[in-house]
Amino acid sequence: MVFSISYVLEAGTLVRAYDPVAHNHVKKRYKKAIHYSETIENAIDQADLVCIVTEWGEIKEFPLEKYKQMMREPLLIDGRNCYKLEEAQQADITYISIGREVVERKTPIFRY
Repeated sequence: MVFSISYVLEAGTLVRAYDPVAHNHVKKRYKKAIHYSETIENAIDQADLVCIVTEWGEIKEFPLEKYKQMMREPLLIDGRNCYKLEEAQQADITYISIGREVVERKTPIFRY
């Protein structure tokens, strides 16, 4: 996770992080370089991309439909394979996981 955050920060990306366990560790390392969200919803709201790098229960249980509803364009990169491919297809999101086929969103979202 630390390498991932460092890499995107160097690229000039705004990062919002949510992790119910590693929150304090990440905060010590990055201080104010990233925004620390208290909820998953706050972390993903209007996000362009979500990277899942932990597999805590509340993340695995978070409904994929909420990503679709809350993100600008629902694109998930799941480094922990938290979801089944069939769930991602049903939710109509773009879902990239490790060692499995990519699920591509079928319906474009137009936001003005």
